[in-house]
Amino acid sequence: MTKHQTDNIRIHKIVFCSEDKNGSHCNNFSTRTSG
Repeated sequence: MTKHQTDNIRIHKIVFCSEDKNGSHCNNFSTRTSG
């Protein structure tokens, strides 16, 4: 992965996590993005 792609995922993960108060979706999202 390039640095740009990593930054993109990090940004998306932060946004996604902030939208989900439980954090369960956040965990699933981060796991899926990391491959």
